[in-house]
Amino acid sequence: MLLRRTITRVRRSTILDRPDVRRTGLLAGSARSGTTWVAGLLNAENAYRDMFEPFHPGKVDRISHFAFRQYLRADEMRPRFTEPIMSILAGDIRHPWVDKHNERLWVRYRLIKEIRANLFLGFIRAAVANLPIVLLLRHPVAVAASRAELGWSVDLRSFLAQSDLVEDHLAPFVDVISSTSDPFLQHVVLWCIENRVALRDLGAASPARTHVCYYEHFCADPVAETTAVLELFARAGLVPPSAEHTASVRQVADRPSPLAKAHSAVNTGDDRIRGWRSRVSVEQVRLALDLVTAFGLDGIYSDDVLPHQSSGGCPTIH
Repeated sequence: MLLRRTITRVRRSTILDRPDVRRTGLLAGSARSGTTWVAGLLNAENAYRDMFEPFHPGKVDRISHFAFRQYLRADEMRPRFTEPIMSILAGDIRHPWVDKHNERLWVRYRLIKEIRANLFLGFIRAAVANLPIVLLLRHPVAVAASRAELGWSVDLRSFLAQSDLVEDHLAPFVDVISSTSDPFLQHVVLWCIENRVALRDLGAASPARTHVCYYEHFCADPVAETTAVLELFARAGLVPPSAEHTASVRQVADRPSPLAKAHSAVNTGDDRIRGWRSRVSVEQVRLALDLVTAFGLDGIYSDDVLPHQSSGGCPTIH
């Protein structure tokens, strides 16, 4: 076991990857929204260097000065934030956390999977127009239920401490954010903040390299959803689906992701799309959806377990 870990550590520290942002695709989303599983589907043929959450300030020293969820404007000019982001997007990083799921030594293309970039996707889109950005959404009550079961906490005050974020996006919601004290509902507010900001910023930019998709759709038809994303990647000069793509995706689809927990539907045999319904009360759902409506996101998710949108462009929010 020790020898295997040593070999893995050496192999991951000697990845042959020449920095080039033009060879990167980005999958962003909320924590517990299925991003790790979907990243596995997208990389079912191991065509990409798997870069796992490189924007984690608690793990990666280069960005240790970032906020819990760092916000950046599209025209951001602070090098202490923008330079490490651009360097990481180009693949100029070797790190045991970032490369812990990677199985490639010689790299031509990268897939970055990230749950902490939603609030600076607007900057990324403006800085690298050709970089394909995929935003994955999952029902906010399902996300909040999963986080609550893990005992996670969130300090919503950290968002209000970012004056640019409040000015650009959160001013109408300060009272709601400040007054939400229930831990479960705080996770719903977190989901609303990070996805509202991402959708507004991406929707204001050119949609040519942006794709919004939904966890529930991946559960229902992983091959079709994965193919749509890989075709976006191919149009940006990355790897197109191969002839064996369908079989590879189907093989990976039924496997638990490396981050699947004991209560995850893939491990319990529960319905992946609807299973969360049995773990929350009717009152919790009502209060959560009131928050979703308050943030203008009820056109995407409501009491139905399925999204009201199809995968593709950014939905309109109010």
